[in-house]
Amino acid sequence: SRRLNQLELVTAFRALPDLITPRSKGAGLVFDFNPSEGLLYTSGKSHYIRIWDVEKNLYIQELPSNEKKSSCTTTITHHESNQSKLFVCGHSDGSIKLYDSRSKYSLVKTYSEHGQWILKSKIPCNSNILVSGSVDGTIKLFDLRKNNSIISFQAQKNNMTAMAIHDYAPIIATGSQNQKVTISNFKGKELNSIRYHDGFLGQRIGPVSAVAFHPYKLYLASGATDSIISLYKNTNR
Repeated sequence: SRRLNQLELVTAFRALPDLITPRSKGAGLVFDFNPSEGLLYTSGKSHYIRIWDVEKNLYIQELPSNEKKSSCTTTITHHESNQSKLFVCGHSDGSIKLYDSRSKYSLVKTYSEHGQWILKSKIPCNSNILVSGSVDGTIKLFDLRKNNSIISFQAQKNNMTAMAIHDYAPIIATGSQNQKVTISNFKGKELNSIRYHDGFLGQRIGPVSAVAFHPYKLYLASGATDSIISLYKNTNR
């Protein structure tokens, strides 16, 4: 508690001056931090993507994000490979856009196979595969060198509310409003599912609101609207 009391605000700034107010439907502000480069990628219910140098509190690049006024950016993720300048944005209309911030015309490619709100999109470390998921439970894998998905499967029947992709292992965790966590591999095979808390009288888990993997180990955390956080690890050897 003493360490927590010693925390102090280092800096604060308005990342997106044109951010549309939360009164309208949208994702609000979404962002992703690249600690190795000191860059903060920001977007959301806005017409732009801004890339910030957090050490200087200075935005170094501004890119147009949405061609459709009714669409907003719902997720933004940088490529975690060393010296990569690629980043990915998912949108509420189901489109996914790949950008290269080194280029003047930075939009590299657009994928339009999803039909609903993109919940998560990510390029795992040292990979050329883009993994994405939408709220209807559909997971798609794209080879960045190709224009169409190479794998597509249904991880949840509907109402997918949370998704996580491991950086180094080919596994995906998804959670749903239907009180279920599912772990799948990149081929679409269901490896495990969680419906109940552990114990003799383990109660049913609540509607899932968040899932997250450990950066390196095969540990999974999940949170639900019942205010319970659960931690799981792989016991197979």
